[in-house]
Formats: sequence, structure tokens, C-alpha cells
Amino acid sequence: MTGHSQASKWNNTAPGAWWWVLPALLVVLASHLAIPQPEEPVFYGDENRHVMTGVFFRDLLADRPLTDVKGYAESYYVQYPALGLLVWPPMFHLVEGLAMTAFGTSFVVARFVVALFAMLACVYLFRLVSRTHGRGVAAASVLLFSFTPLIFTYSRHVMLEMPTLAFGLVATFHFVRYLDEFQRRDIFVAAVASACAALTRFDAVYLLPMFAFLMLARGQFSILLRREVWLAGLVAVVLVAPFYLVAASQVGALHAKQATQSVVQEDAGRSLAEKLWFYPSQVPLQVGAFLTIAALIGLLRLRDWERRRENLPYIAMLVATWATFTPIAEQNMRHAIYWVPALAVLAWSGVSLLCEGQYRVVLRPALIAGLLWATTTHTLSSPRPNLAGYRDAAQWTLDNSDKSERFLFDGWLDGNFTYHVRHLDPQRQHTVLRGDKLFYGFVCVPETDFAEYASNEQQLLDIIFRYDPKFLIVEEPLPRHIPAAERFRKLLRDHPEHFELTHDVPVTGRMGDRSGYSLKIYRNLKRNPNPDPSVRFEVRGLNREVSS
Repeated sequence: MTGHSQASKWNNTAPGAWWWVLPALLVVLASHLAIPQPEEPVFYGDENRHVMTGVFFRDLLADRPLTDVKGYAESYYVQYPALGLLVWPPMFHLVEGLAMTAFGTSFVVARFVVALFAMLACVYLFRLVSRTHGRGVAAASVLLFSFTPLIFTYSRHVMLEMPTLAFGLVATFHFVRYLDEFQRRDIFVAAVASACAALTRFDAVYLLPMFAFLMLARGQFSILLRREVWLAGLVAVVLVAPFYLVAASQVGALHAKQATQSVVQEDAGRSLAEKLWFYPSQVPLQVGAFLTIAALIGLLRLRDWERRRENLPYIAMLVATWATFTPIAEQNMRHAIYWVPALAVLAWSGVSLLCEGQYRVVLRPALIAGLLWATTTHTLSSPRPNLAGYRDAAQWTLDNSDKSERFLFDGWLDGNFTYHVRHLDPQRQHTVLRGDKLFYGFVCVPETDFAEYASNEQQLLDIIFRYDPKFLIVEEPLPRHIPAAERFRKLLRDHPEHFELTHDVPVTGRMGDRSGYSLKIYRNLKRNPNPDPSVRFEVRGLNREVSS
């Protein structure tokens, strides 16, 4: 198919295109509204950081500390130690902060922002597939894509994969259209969208090999001789470089270590063959068994050159995703979310291959509907992680505090408690202390880079007296064996003259193997009339202390 005919396929159908994608978007939106939503930001342990970092940007925009942004950020982190600054790029959190400026700091607002990015991903997948296959295929692909387990899950949680994928699809569509039509606008939109993806999650690096593959497969490396391509690339570099340079100087060693040394035991034990096969082996979990089979059948259609040419963007997604994430030490199914759009399109191709013949007009829609039903049923029957109780614990501590107080929390989901304290205290009077900052510390998981700051009861008591928290809240039991954390819990139980158990909040729901535990709230009985006004602790990822 020539570039001109590809362009015509989209342009001739553009006026009525939205009537094809709108019903698909409404079906997706209705399904999300019909399924009970997560109550608290607990997904993967990262979700509460993403929500809280959005709150930080909301407060930054409100306070506008133009003379000392770094000092403001450090002081804010000491008060609410649950931010992802520098750990992740800031684009999504900035958008989230803008939304919270308008609509408040509710978890619902953060989820709504992710839902908007999911809709953006659907719209640009529709535009891309309309260009290569037509509107009917595009609408079917959007539905299949939206109801795969991985996409449906990440459209409901405040994580960075869906916003990155949305920006990636914007960049892909405009890059493909540039290769067809050589319109300057498209290469600049592709560059800006790529920069936005890179400023959302470091995963966006997959776009570079994808663009290179497309140019190679289409024999269009000559576009690198065009001035607008270099100018667009320069725009992307100018947008991305400031943050990446700062991140490299502050936490570059941490990111390099995470890329080359996984903290997950299973990753370290994989052979080369297992690493190469890992992401392909995860496809049934990402999209369901039936869609996987259909996509594999769809690959058979690529024997024909014309089929291969129209599917080049999707082949590029598969190749680039696999090539980008296979060498990285941490292998996780969610890292390969960027090839799910390609799997949805290939699944349609597989159904078409099965339906060739005189009955294809009837049989093809029936099989697509059956595939969509099977995929959706599998997705909706899968466990949906959800834990609740941290909000109640935060509300109780605030209700029983008359003035600006400090609360000390020790547990795996400290960011969830921290977020609720901030959300329920809009005047920002209270401070959250973390046990894994004051008593011990580690980066990511306690199995790596672990340090103890209090090795006996007296040292624990001294730290508590120094900072004088009114309430001490602990997850009981902890999901991991951490001797320093268990020593702290034993201290609370064994010294009723110091600590009174005043409230016990059950945590309901399940996330993975976590369920059936509670948040125990102890009142500090030996108060310090002159607590240290400045809180200080080490941030191991930065290899330095921060203080308020």
C-alpha cells in the first residue's frame, strides 16, 4: 500500500470516524463505572507514592516557593515521607497536581486522571488502526485492547504505565503518519509526545528502537537527512534533558543498580534462555489465553508482504518492547504493557484468517464478539487487589489530636496512611514519621542495602522521646521478617507504662497474599515537653540526610 493510499484511508473516513470509536469508549467507561473501584491507593506499593506526589505538586503550585524549590521539597518530604520525586519523572504527577488544584486531593481525582489517559490511549489506537486497517478493525481492536487483564487493571489504578502508553501511542501514530505524508507537524507532535512519555516513565525508551525498526523496515532512514527531523529531535532533547540530568546526578547510581541488579530473587536466578523467553511467556497473563491464541494465528498472516507492511507498526511494538525490557534485570509482566495494542490488532488478524471464505461477513463479527466476551469474562473474574482501613486509622488519629501533632507509622503501606493524613488535614498541621526512616532503612526491599539506626530498646525509646509522636501506628503482622521492625513492635507490647493500645483498625480486602491484618494504634504516654522541632533522617537513595 502506498503512502498516498494509506493517507487517503484515514482522510476519507475522518468525518465519521468518531461514530465508530465513541461507542467503544462508552462501553469501556461504563464497565469501569459498573465494577467497584479501589478504595485506597495500595496497588503494588507504588500507587500511594504516585497519588501523594500528585498532592505534592498541587501544594507546590499553591505555595509557589520560587526562591527555594529544593528546600521546599525536602521539608515537604520530611512532613509527608511518601513521595516519588526523582524516582520517577514528573509529567504525570504534574498533570495530577493540576487536576487536584481544580478538584481536590481525593484519590478519585487521581484515578480520573489515569482514566483520561486510558481514553487517550484508546483514541490514538483507534486512529492508528484506522490508518492501517480501517475503522471497523480499529473499533474492534480498541475493545479487545481495553478489556485485556493488564490494560483493564492499569486503567483503574494510579500507576504510570497507562499514561506512558497513551503518550507512546500518540507518538507512534504521528510518526507513522509522518513516514507516509512527510508533514512537518507530525514529526514535531511525535517528538513532543515522546518527550512527554519519557517524562512520565523511564520505560519510554522503548520508542527509540521502535522508531528505528520502522525506518529500517520501510527503508526510510533517509528521513534522517531532513532538517525538521533533527529539529524535532532537538525539541525532545531540550524537554527531557533537564530532568534527566538532575535525576542522574541525584539518583543515577540507584537507577543504574535497579536496571542491572534486580531485587527480586526469581530474576537473579533466571538463565539467559529464561530471560529471553520471559516476556513472551507472560502474554497469556497479560491478555488472556484466547486472545493470545488469536494473536499467534494472526502472526501467520504476516507471511504475505502486504499484510506485513500494514502491520509494521505493530511488529515494531512487539520487537521494541521485547528488545528494550529483556536485558533489564528486573523482569515484570507490567513492563511489557507497551505491546498489548499490537496483540489486540494481531488477534483481529487471527480471527480474519479463520474466517476467510464466503461466510466471513457473518462469521468474523461472531468470532470477534466471542473473543471479546471470553477476554472480558476472564478479566472481570480475576482478583482485584483492594485493601481498606488506612483511611479509618488516619481519621481516628486526626480526630483524637487537638493540635499539630506527629504520628509515627511503621508498615509496608506507610504511603497510604501518609496520603490520608494529608488529604484529611488540608491545613497541613500534622506530620507523619516513618519507622523505616528513624529506626532502620533500606532501598526498595530490606534484603538490599539495609541499615539499623536503633539496635536496642533504649535507642528506640530515645528516638521516640526526641520526636514525641502522639500516636504510634503499626501494621500487625508485617508481610516480611524485619528484626528491627519486630523489635519495635515488641517494645510497644511490653511497655504499657509507655504505650497504651487505644485502637485497632482491621484491614479488609486482599492484595496478593496480604489479608487479615490490622493497624494497631498506640498512644504515647511519656510525652516530651520540648521535642526536637527539626526532624532529620537519611534518604538512602540519595545517600544523604534531609531535615525540616
